[in-house]
Amino acid sequence: MSVNEQEQAQLVHSEWRMSITIAAYVAVSTEGANRDITNVKGFISICLQRN
Repeated sequence: MSVNEQEQAQLVHSEWRMSITIAAYVAVSTEGANRDITNVKGFISICLQRN
């Protein structure tokens, strides 16, 4: 493998790792957002039941 091929492979690997990192962050953020939405829906439901 030439130096240029090695550099290209490293670049692809770095991009792949960055994509995985971003996907993991989005998944965690989405999970948190879904939990927040569920909590708000539960709060609204409780408030509506009191009226």
